[in-house]
Amino acid sequence: MAKETPSYRVLFGDATGFSAGQIAWAVKGELSGISQAEHLYAVTTDTRQLARGDIFFALPGESSDGHQYLERAFAAGAGLSVVSKAWYLQNRPEGKPLLVVPDTLGSFGDLAAWYRGRFSLKVAGITGSSGKTTAKEMSYAALSASFPTSGSLGNFNNLIGLPLSVFTLKKEHKAAVYEIGISKLGEMERVVLICRPDFGVVLNIGDTHLEFLGSRENVMREKLKLADGLPPGGKLFLNADDPMLSKYRARQEIQFSWFGIERKADYQASELRPNEKRGYDFTYNGKLSVSLSIMGRHQVYNALVALALAETIGADLEKAGRALEGFRPVAWRMELEKAAGISILNDSYNANPDSMRAALATLGEQKAARRVACLGDMRELGEKSKILHAEVGKRAAEAEPDLLVAVGPESKALADAAVAAGMDAQKVLWFQDKKEALGFLAEELRPGDFVLVKASRGTGLDVLVRGLLENLRGRN
Repeated sequence: MAKETPSYRVLFGDATGFSAGQIAWAVKGELSGISQAEHLYAVTTDTRQLARGDIFFALPGESSDGHQYLERAFAAGAGLSVVSKAWYLQNRPEGKPLLVVPDTLGSFGDLAAWYRGRFSLKVAGITGSSGKTTAKEMSYAALSASFPTSGSLGNFNNLIGLPLSVFTLKKEHKAAVYEIGISKLGEMERVVLICRPDFGVVLNIGDTHLEFLGSRENVMREKLKLADGLPPGGKLFLNADDPMLSKYRARQEIQFSWFGIERKADYQASELRPNEKRGYDFTYNGKLSVSLSIMGRHQVYNALVALALAETIGADLEKAGRALEGFRPVAWRMELEKAAGISILNDSYNANPDSMRAALATLGEQKAARRVACLGDMRELGEKSKILHAEVGKRAAEAEPDLLVAVGPESKALADAAVAAGMDAQKVLWFQDKKEALGFLAEELRPGDFVLVKASRGTGLDVLVRGLLENLRGRN
């Protein structure tokens, strides 16, 4: 179901649409220049994707404000533009179809929450420091094998992306699975109110978004607020092998269960073994054999989540298992590509210290002429960035790649730490930017090599992978 760049324009899943009066009531706003009876059928936050008659939400952003594009929205024939009261009082445009609200981002979520409340279905929310998108996609595949299922569009998991995903709900859907991402304190409560999950999953706790959340303890505290949003009788699924989550005890009104590999769990993977597809085979709860094609031992945890949700919600477990066997990775997430006899494991979408360690473990399992780790900067680590990059460098040395290529200013500490941990300095290279790294790799790589490429999205190593593949495919 995932698209790498989901649209910021969605049609309401309820094809009958809604009147302007209904929408105004849902967000407690005031209409201006439009009849309450006017019907609307689609929502967008991007004027470049706006079609005539759409609802346009003028949302605030880090680099720009949606209110700056209202003239473009009016010219494109927006059926209704949702604007802040502050903007309206300052501009007071005449004859334009407007819905005036105190806060456009808050109202965007309010409309999604109202829309979600129109449907009776089982909803799961998946959060964690890493693996959310893959776990969500696996869960979607497992549930969809038995009945119509909705879910997050791509990796739309925040206060903008989640509402857009919710708006796609249809009457025929029996279940939905949403990815929940947070980067700041207080966001989880709001996100939970929007999607109203019956089941919650916390995959793991790691050093992510420390620039805003401050500490791993705060990360866990914020992620576990997902449990506070579950209804009485709701169920929380936790990773028994995560050292922080394993100490958690849920409040009395909700059930909670464990999934895991190493420790005893309610949803257990046993008899793990690598298979010829570069994935893992395992047995689920002693009753279902599963053979994954997606690379990485850590993917077994994501498969456990999918099977646990499928079994709990009432999907056919055998069908769920077969769906997982056919599952292919989302773009730029453990995506294996080949050219000129060289294998490239493209995991360039995102990175944090824990996901770096998991990816390095996967690299260490590969049989190849040379194993090459190309690792870039991890973003949003705040004051701990240098220390955490150094820790990854030490782990990289322990993985014993034949070559380590570090990319980006923050990754200088990673390269230095790898050498300090005993890796041959001749096999460790650091480049300030991806262009320099691409030039080196294009000349250095040879048939039989296996290359891991991983970094935070902002480092842009997806561009390096694309350039590398073009170069390799152009070899004679």
